[in-house]
Amino acid sequence: MLKNVKIGLVAAFTPDLFKTEYFTRVLSGIFEAAREMSCTLEWALLRDGKQPLPPGFYQPGVITGLIALSWRLHLPALEDCSKKTGLPMIFLNDYMPKLKASLVYCESKIGIYQAMKHLIKRGCKRIGMLRAPGENSLDAQERYRIYRQILKQEGLPWEEAWERTCPYYFPQDGYVQTMDIVKNSPVLPDALLCFNDDLAFGAIRALRDAGIACPGRVCVVGYDDDEKGKYITPALTTIRQPLEMMGSEMVLILLDVAAGCVRPPFYREFTQELVVRQSA
Repeated sequence: MLKNVKIGLVAAFTPDLFKTEYFTRVLSGIFEAAREMSCTLEWALLRDGKQPLPPGFYQPGVITGLIALSWRLHLPALEDCSKKTGLPMIFLNDYMPKLKASLVYCESKIGIYQAMKHLIKRGCKRIGMLRAPGENSLDAQERYRIYRQILKQEGLPWEEAWERTCPYYFPQDGYVQTMDIVKNSPVLPDALLCFNDDLAFGAIRALRDAGIACPGRVCVVGYDDDEKGKYITPALTTIRQPLEMMGSEMVLILLDVAAGCVRPPFYREFTQELVVRQSA
């Protein structure tokens, strides 16, 4: 395994990067592994799909490999860099079919399956969802596909009135969209399955402000196991992903690939876990 090298870290120029625990926990794992391996990180924050990587990423011998905390929006820049440099790349939770890149991931269908089965076991029949933008994320698309598939398999209804797509992954987005469901849905759902814990925090607050009991009337399930979920009222039921470990593993796999110890693409799956608390 290599040490004392420079790794490129590519991410979207978005407030999600430092305001959501998903990314901060992944970055914590990346920073810790980089420190242990005496590696330095060269950042590239991309605003959109047309922005190229910085010139330094193309200079031979400067960057050893790329960690991409990115969406498919940035695929053109990453493809261009791959073709011109041959640098090894690794992604998180979002497979890029056009690139021979390694991947650290949790299987989304397993987490959604666990959450849905738990809600169904609790007697929830009308299960809604708070989504987030998914056009540039295969992972997000897969979560939604499995949700709809399980509803169909279980003979449960799907209503557009019980579903919202949030503009971002923040609590305020979950709050606004849950309030919209409360005000405009002829019949409330029995549960809301949220794409991350921040959306779930907003949903719980909206239900409380609307005088709707959670979990007595509407259950809420999050995703990722944000540390704050233990301390809100009601404490949040969620799907745990070992995000720090996943971030650390991205660094170690990339260094192994760069050293020729493993052949790319190398995939490493991590286990998800349903964490049952009071909200569902």
